[in-house]
Amino acid sequence: MRGDRYALDTPAANGSGLSYPGKDLDKVWAQVDGTFTATITIQGRITPSGTWVTLDTTAVPKLVELPQHVFEYRVTTSGYATGTPTVNLCFFPRGD
Repeated sequence: MRGDRYALDTPAANGSGLSYPGKDLDKVWAQVDGTFTATITIQGRITPSGTWVTLDTTAVPKLVELPQHVFEYRVTTSGYATGTPTVNLCFFPRGD
């Protein structure tokens, strides 16, 4: 089983980044990193037209396990003041 990672589009300003497909992923984590003053919210939805829901929120770097079988993930930044936050999605493709 080989894991992989993807750098999620993480805005260094208030707003939402581009989404990343998650429907074929198992064992999903997100690593929030960087030096920043902001609130980072990891969101997901289970259908293409579904409402984005909060999976985790943080103002400090951390590693968090995310639910599996989510249609897509995205990052929203709020309360941005300074710095460069990054969020990497770490996962195993389904079937590996």
